[in-house]
Amino acid sequence: MRQHFLIRLAAMFAATAALVAISLVFFAKSAVIVSFWPANALMLAFLLRAFHTRQERALATAAGFVALAGTSLMLRGSPLAAIGFSVANTVEVVAAAWLLRGLKLPINDGKSLFELVVSCVLAAPLISSIFAGLTTAIMARPSGFTAGALQWFVSDAVGMAVFAPVFLSISLDKPFAALRSRALAPAIGAQLLVLTASLALFFVAHHPLIFALSPMVILAVWTGRAPGGALAVAQIAVIGSFSTALGYGPIVHAEPDISMRVLGLQLFLAAQILTVHPLAMALAKLDGYAKTAHSLRREAERRSDVRAKLLAHVSHEIRSPLSGVMGLAELMKNGAMGDLTDAQKEGMSQITDCAADMQALASDLLDAAAVQSGRMNVSLADVEITDAMYQAIAGARFRTREYAPRIELTGDWSGRLLVSADPQRLKQVLINLMVNAAKYGGRPPRIEIGARVIGDRVRIEVCDNGPGVPQVLREALFRPFERLGAEKTDVEGSGLGLAVARELMQLQNGTIGVDDGPMGGARFYIELNRASLAAVAA
Repeated sequence: MRQHFLIRLAAMFAATAALVAISLVFFAKSAVIVSFWPANALMLAFLLRAFHTRQERALATAAGFVALAGTSLMLRGSPLAAIGFSVANTVEVVAAAWLLRGLKLPINDGKSLFELVVSCVLAAPLISSIFAGLTTAIMARPSGFTAGALQWFVSDAVGMAVFAPVFLSISLDKPFAALRSRALAPAIGAQLLVLTASLALFFVAHHPLIFALSPMVILAVWTGRAPGGALAVAQIAVIGSFSTALGYGPIVHAEPDISMRVLGLQLFLAAQILTVHPLAMALAKLDGYAKTAHSLRREAERRSDVRAKLLAHVSHEIRSPLSGVMGLAELMKNGAMGDLTDAQKEGMSQITDCAADMQALASDLLDAAAVQSGRMNVSLADVEITDAMYQAIAGARFRTREYAPRIELTGDWSGRLLVSADPQRLKQVLINLMVNAAKYGGRPPRIEIGARVIGDRVRIEVCDNGPGVPQVLREALFRPFERLGAEKTDVEGSGLGLAVARELMQLQNGTIGVDDGPMGGARFYIELNRASLAAVAA
């Protein structure tokens, strides 16, 4: 464990010294003015993520101070400047670490980012700027305490804002998870675009076109999330600072004063930072929502599959004994097992009717299970409308004997009319519509079923003399298990028939709907494609 601690300590010392040297050599024009200062952000990241005990952090802080002061002394040559500014930097790092002591890392939400900005970009640099201003005043610099403190605050705030979110938002366990989860090529392309544009705008262009980098930074965030956006801003900061220090770029041509050049660059970097990190946090939250939604969808699909299997099993187990009950009841009613009284025959009829209703429910459950599991299939053929409707009427009359409906065949076509449909599934849908018309129609129920041609489609309509369906409730009728309050009445039903009918019509390239009927009740209709032989002479 001690060996690992020494390795981390040496890594922090070397990296801090390297960043201090780069900043002082390339980005400084005086003892105070520096374009940006990333060393403090690096030290802060090490304190928060690499060292865990109070003793380890105290030793790391001391090593960081030595790296700051030693490198500054070698390059600045002034012991006062080296010690004074190193104390200011160390105070800034310690203050930021104390303010962020309860922060959960890595940073991946807006609240944590806000705490980071307040602590690292505002509070800690403000505290250290007081020590830097005092050092500047003691050194008798022309800028004095106020100007020295302000320049220091801006420089350190920009450095913290550029690099601290980068170091603290990347997971140590999976540092490139954000890139692995999306295409790597677009992320690399966005970084190359930022690099090329930065070199061109800072070293070649003489016009103030650096605002053109903003959409490229947004693209880098979009393709690489927080690491991509942070890397893009870091590229711009390094290239912009180099070019400004060497006397190139639009900022140099716009501002002759070195202090204003540095301030202009810092303000531009601050604008990019204010774009990158909130956008990255928002996208990270959306990624989290998408992951959660994907997980919930998979769980819903699993539960749907389980429910479909359960429905299929239950309905299959119900149908087998029902067939025996219906067969036995029919035999007894017809006298095959001895003569029955009229009352007994009526009882057998009621048993048969109830069994038929339960068998229809079992069929609906099987169909619903097949639809949910995606195993519902149809076999399309040319179906003659008149035959289909007569067969459906016969089936509906059997199913609705207790209501004694009056069913009439209407329509305005002549000759044979063919549609493309599955004969059994079409009959099932029509029977379902007529059974509903008998159950929920007037007393006694009156049903009209007919067909008419509409362009290249054929519409079959089933009308009743009931109360109808309010327009606001019509769409709800086709939802599974939705009966619009009829479950509180004595009318039997499951609420599955119309939902299954819609799925069956879609599989046959058809549609189903409901509107107001000519008899004051509801008019349910289905539409199907006309077959290739649309009309054949009778």
